[in-house]
Amino acid sequence: PAPAVGKTPLLECISDFKNDISREASQLSSKGKHVTLVMCTQGLPTGRTGSANLAALRKFTHSVYSLSKLPVKIVIRLCTNDEKTTRSYNGLGSKLDNCECIDDWWGESLEVYLHNPWLCYGFGMHRLREAGLLWGLFNNLDERQLDLDEIHQFATSFFIGENESPGLPHPRDWKSFMQSLSELVKKEKLQWNPVKKKRTPWINLSKLESMYQPAQHRGNARAPRESPRSSQQQHQQNEKAHKLPSKTGAEKGESSRPSQRRNQQHEEHRKPPPKTAAEKEPSAKPSQQNHQQHEDPRKLPSKPTPDVAPPKEVTLHDVLRSWSHQPPNFEKLHPLHHLLVTLPTTFPPVNERVEPHEYFSKWTPISGEVFLESGDELDGLLKRATRKVKIFLHPDKLPKDLTETQSFLFRAIWDVILESEAPTLK
Repeated sequence: PAPAVGKTPLLECISDFKNDISREASQLSSKGKHVTLVMCTQGLPTGRTGSANLAALRKFTHSVYSLSKLPVKIVIRLCTNDEKTTRSYNGLGSKLDNCECIDDWWGESLEVYLHNPWLCYGFGMHRLREAGLLWGLFNNLDERQLDLDEIHQFATSFFIGENESPGLPHPRDWKSFMQSLSELVKKEKLQWNPVKKKRTPWINLSKLESMYQPAQHRGNARAPRESPRSSQQQHQQNEKAHKLPSKTGAEKGESSRPSQRRNQQHEEHRKPPPKTAAEKEPSAKPSQQNHQQHEDPRKLPSKPTPDVAPPKEVTLHDVLRSWSHQPPNFEKLHPLHHLLVTLPTTFPPVNERVEPHEYFSKWTPISGEVFLESGDELDGLLKRATRKVKIFLHPDKLPKDLTETQSFLFRAIWDVILESEAPTLK
């Protein structure tokens, strides 16, 4: 849908609401209560002239921050798919603990599935979130993958209740946990799953097990078995095991994307990335190299043992090319779903050729389990995941203090994603 046309007088509404709540704030706080404000909007806030501009958005942001200091929880219910509108409100919601930005049921179902594909995001759950009646853990469902402790907390509160007994066994005892959870799921009616377009159980036990089941004889709760770390380690081995060809079009700045779609801030990528400190360092002396080759291999798990000569120094071009193109010739792009799942391998600390920055940690990895679907289901998930990447990489979202190398990395990833998106999502 196109962005809203006409006035969106959210500033006036928030001002009136704040005046009313301020008079009762002390009484609400003393009783441990709060008021929920639900704003349904199709467009960005407009100013006195009726136009949506940067000044009006800044005033609205300031008003929301001011309102958040009162005993108020804010739900922004988006009624549009316009990327600029969505990006602006999502940015605001991510900065405030008591402000949640929610899409429609279909959109939220895709968001939840991207991070927690074992869960059927039912209509009742969505309605409760829209009304501001589910906070905390439930609002993390569409933002990141839950860990085992959180899954235990979620299942307990959802099926049993926090204070009911007997409680649900903890996933440390995986077999008992899954047996008890299976019995609880069987007692519930099937729910309409908007991603699958059919009725399914609340929890897909097989997918939950494939993602989280601890290794054999491992009793404690661990990170998911299919975590992005395993793909990152394999990515590092690919980088150092192959001698890679010349630069890709994305790294040279030769994107196949039509010029009218290019953002001006992305056109600076014609310059090659600057050399990092590691790339500028002279090679070690022969005696040092021989010593390094005979170190305990347990201390160097990521370095392959060469038959003839040690691998060449890995550059930023090599890292990007190994992520974006398929070996051994590195002439064909990886499928879009592969690029989305392995995106964290291009970020530090996995990618040692780029300086660390707090912004990298804001990207939430996507599990490979998400893209095991087919047909329209897969297309919908790919579109949603690609949209998340483009919002993350958009120049309006990127920090202003990026180094030259970090900026080059984001621009190169942007071009590769768009190059892969065009033929995949026609």
